[in-house]
Amino acid sequence: MQNSSRTRALIGSVSAMALMTGLGAGFQASAQTEDRLELETVTVTVRKREESLQDVPASVQAFDEAAIERLNVTGFEDYARFAPSISFNSEGPGRTKLVIRGVAESTGTRTGQSSAGIYLDEQPLTSNAQTPDIRIVDVERIEVLNGPQGTLYGASSQSGTLKIITNKPDTTGFEGYGEGTAKSLDGGDASYDLNGMVNLPVVKDKIALRLVGFYGEEGGYVDNVLGTTPGGTVTNAGLAKDNFDGRKSYGGRASVRADLNDRWTVTAGAAFQTADIDGLSDYDPAVGDLKVVKFFDEHYKDEWDQVSLTVDGDLGFADLVVASSYFRRDIDSIADNTAYMQFLTGLAAADPAYYSFYDFGPDPVGFYDFKLKERRTAHEVRLSSKDDSRWGWIVGAFYEKIDADTVAGANIVDYPLTPSYAEVAAYLAEPTDIYFFQRVAYDQDQKAVFGEVSYRFTDQLTGTLGGRYFDANNNGSIVTDIPEGLNIENSVLKAPENGFTPKVSLAWQANEDLLVYGTFSQGFRLGGANRDRPGILVPLQYDADKLSNYELGLKSEWADGRIVFNAAAFYMTWDDFQLEVKNPDPSTFFFVTANVGQAEIKGAEAELNALVSDHLHVGLSGSILDASLSESSDFLNASAGTRLPVTPELKFAAFGEYRVPMPSLGGEGYIRADYSHTGDSLNSVDPDAAQILKSYDLVNLQIGLDKDDWTLNLFLNNAFDRRGVLYISPASYKNSRNVTRPREFGITVSRKF
Repeated sequence: MQNSSRTRALIGSVSAMALMTGLGAGFQASAQTEDRLELETVTVTVRKREESLQDVPASVQAFDEAAIERLNVTGFEDYARFAPSISFNSEGPGRTKLVIRGVAESTGTRTGQSSAGIYLDEQPLTSNAQTPDIRIVDVERIEVLNGPQGTLYGASSQSGTLKIITNKPDTTGFEGYGEGTAKSLDGGDASYDLNGMVNLPVVKDKIALRLVGFYGEEGGYVDNVLGTTPGGTVTNAGLAKDNFDGRKSYGGRASVRADLNDRWTVTAGAAFQTADIDGLSDYDPAVGDLKVVKFFDEHYKDEWDQVSLTVDGDLGFADLVVASSYFRRDIDSIADNTAYMQFLTGLAAADPAYYSFYDFGPDPVGFYDFKLKERRTAHEVRLSSKDDSRWGWIVGAFYEKIDADTVAGANIVDYPLTPSYAEVAAYLAEPTDIYFFQRVAYDQDQKAVFGEVSYRFTDQLTGTLGGRYFDANNNGSIVTDIPEGLNIENSVLKAPENGFTPKVSLAWQANEDLLVYGTFSQGFRLGGANRDRPGILVPLQYDADKLSNYELGLKSEWADGRIVFNAAAFYMTWDDFQLEVKNPDPSTFFFVTANVGQAEIKGAEAELNALVSDHLHVGLSGSILDASLSESSDFLNASAGTRLPVTPELKFAAFGEYRVPMPSLGGEGYIRADYSHTGDSLNSVDPDAAQILKSYDLVNLQIGLDKDDWTLNLFLNNAFDRRGVLYISPASYKNSRNVTRPREFGITVSRKF
């Protein structure tokens, strides 16, 4: 009851102020100059050089450090809701599919390549739709680059790029902060978080060290309730537990910066992060709200680390950047697989002549074991011109090598006692509980050269041409045993590929407050190879798919810089997009990847920020999308006009923040409301299988005090306790979904020094 009282009190006080302030979405901080009130300039590195957001002729949204702090951002979902072009589905941290501008072919998080890229500083981390959930702590800026970025960012930045830019060491002085947060979750366990940073000038104005660390525990909210298997022979009595899906995360960064002289700087860094999850957060609505019946002790552990080295040099005629990085990621997970075992046994019962191998007995239980080891090395060197002539240019070369190894096994309890095992027992050297075992090794070697050149025809009109040539070799192998110990496959995969992506842009600076631009750009995803199996009816190699983007946009400032309005409209064609589908031969029972169809995406996105007074800041952002097949697809049994999955047709967000001096408390008080709406979407492009993820609205409320170097913040996330559906399993045998965290009340105390 205490928790409910706090909830009602905070909702009442903040809602009243929110109604007074209005709502909007935007993330630029406000500032008071000597002679006028204006919104602060946000610096971005979209074109791989520092420049004002308002000077970039492209659709970009940036969350600077102040916006990150005001939104209480710690992870991907916290800011993705307020980026109008971003959509996602999520099965939990590290199992999130990032989508930009609706370019999605499926909801799968373990199959297919991502159409949107993610960068941590200078390194691409895009990983087959399993987006690393990078903890947002001591981060300078988050940039969302909308539309194809194939020229400067390359493969898997097909529809856009998400960049996370960390703060670098400051050689000019000592600084730091410490922050602690405690949260109480409706119907769940409490959460705690500690994080901090210290910046140490080792040699003033020459060398500095920056250290960052964090540790957090997030309370679970899904109950694994007492239940039995459909046959009634197995119970989960030993595993039934309330709030069984708690998680811990911890990590840190260390970076060193050396200003060798006024022309050369060297920055080296190392980072690591671990997410350790006790149980997966999907639940079964048929069992109850946030309730599920599982028969195995699930876990998911995601560990990654990164080392990097960047050299910045001023060559006089141009600026040089040389960046190298190494990234290592390991995932180890176990998930209950009983529903699938029951499904396969049902197939055997319905058609024993064809599916006899899937007869696992009358009431099987089992789990799925998955392990991933991924290693990435990336190097980039680039030169960019000085801004001292009508000509501007950037040229560069890129190299990346990826090695990944996955091991998966489907385990059945007492498998040797089943009719399925009896069929193959004579071929096995020893008993096993693993009825399916697969190891996939994959390596990719990619080289690219890229460049852009721009020319200012007049002081107002600038044209830009760009291009990227890439050459990639994708190699791999697949070893499959059914069951473990009985090898049925040793496939070797080879898929060499090369190509070129262009960009053309024209920008008109009508006056110092209005920029209008038009752009044609392309992005791509690399192709790959299928296994050469009997009965395969698709090409062994599938090609890269390309996204072509035609875009018009504007950047504008009004009322002497107190209002910023940016917008873009676009039309995109997605040619021969890749999708994992069931092999067309009905006598086979395996999946393949093929170039299956054509799609088109029409839409618009906009962002408004307004500094109404020196106390009140409001904003609004949103997008409208029509993403669908442009031609019928025999592979999908879908007609032209069928919606693409994941992305809603309408998404918008808003905020209002009111700040006022409070002399009696010796500081500045503030009150804030954030609102986001996510429209309905689908979980599959297959019209026969697609389910609707209903629209949802979320409200976050805050009230706090800034006093000298101290900040006290009281917040209420998901104030009205909505169940925003983030993922529905497309599998017909599994009634499973993931939703937003329930209502959560918290307090944060921080101090800067």
